[in-house]
Amino acid sequence: MMSKVTSTDIVLSHIYINVTFLMIYGTMWAFDMKFDAGFFTLSYVLLSYTRQSCVNFFNFAIRDLLHYMAAQKRIRVFLLLDESERDNRLLSTSIKDILEINKIDDNSINRTSEVICNLKPAQWEQNGKFSLKNIIFNAHPGDLMCIIGPVGSGKSSLLQTLTGEITYFEGKVRLYGSFCYVPQESCK
Repeated sequence: MMSKVTSTDIVLSHIYINVTFLMIYGTMWAFDMKFDAGFFTLSYVLLSYTRQSCVNFFNFAIRDLLHYMAAQKRIRVFLLLDESERDNRLLSTSIKDILEINKIDDNSINRTSEVICNLKPAQWEQNGKFSLKNIIFNAHPGDLMCIIGPVGSGKSSLLQTLTGEITYFEGKVRLYGSFCYVPQESCK
């Protein structure tokens, strides 16, 4: 996708002034206006001066539009998924739940909050072409986990696997305690 954007950027940067002059000349011809060399000289200087910023902003707009289209498609697929039962491989328990189930007092529980992730493959659909593979980590209180990568690399899919929204996976995920997901927008 990005190679198409880069190609468009290169082509646009080389033909920007010519296309703009063609549009100006076409407008002058359509309105039967007199050709003015001074106007064209001034226009050429202004267009040359603003060419790079116009081309870059066009490139950014196309890139952001492509990112939006990819994200919109993934969000739509996710929102249209059928609701499913929690998989037994995804066990999320809090200390309070453990106490209620086992009827044990607070002092006998020494388990702290923890995330244990041992994913072999995880995918949205069975035999789908996109999958997360071999993701293994343990997170304890005070650990800072950063999940970074380009658009479409699987950051959200990993988080959705941890919360049980992706149902086709092998391995195990254990969430002990209470957790919070804090999304961070990228800085531009």
